[in-house]
Amino acid sequence: MTDNWVSLGFTKISKNDYKYFSSWLFHNMKELYANKIAYEVRWDEDKDDNAVWVKLYDESFISIDQILIDMKKYHLT
Repeated sequence: MTDNWVSLGFTKISKNDYKYFSSWLFHNMKELYANKIAYEVRWDEDKDDNAVWVKLYDESFISIDQILIDMKKYHLT
């Protein structure tokens, strides 16, 4: 299923990182809303690690990779 999620534009993050991702979203919601950025989250319950798959529907304003870097930059991870 991993190849399928990746081919659909999803990025795999850990369950723990998802908590910080959610926090980042909360703190940046005004900018995301202003730029009409939507996201989708899928849980990978078939695996032992219960990975989380996230996808931004428009990465012209910010990408998932930039969000992950920003989370580390501000010690949200």
